[in-house]
Amino acid sequence: MTLPEKGLVRADPAYRRRMVIILAIVVLFGAVIIIHANNYFHEVLSLSKSAPQEAILALKHYLYYFMAANLIFFLPFFLYFFSLAIRTIASKQFPPPRAKVLRDTYKQVGSRATISGIVLLLFSLLVCLFALVVPLLVQNMFHTILQ
Repeated sequence: MTLPEKGLVRADPAYRRRMVIILAIVVLFGAVIIIHANNYFHEVLSLSKSAPQEAILALKHYLYYFMAANLIFFLPFFLYFFSLAIRTIASKQFPPPRAKVLRDTYKQVGSRATISGIVLLLFSLLVCLFALVVPLLVQNMFHTILQ
């Protein structure tokens, strides 16, 4: 479906390159964290055989780090999508004026853009909810299991 009368927002190659680099860094960082967590859990497992209470304490500390890291990781995504949603709803245009895009995108205007903005707003709130609720659920589950 082409909408030439609505206009085309051209992809910004520098923006795309920057996003690919950021994605690569996030993936690399995630891999390092997974490897570190795996090693840490093996240490806690071996510690649990000799000192179960110390192992529980170590897991609780790890859980607090997980909660903080989860918020730090998801907060930028929430802020980006929330900002994009607000700008889309306010301008009644998607992508909003002066927004950079990763690939060529046809503009949506009017009610279609408002719907896109509302969907982005709901998605950003879902990301925020995930960032806040998942660590609390894990903590609650951990607390319940250990009592």
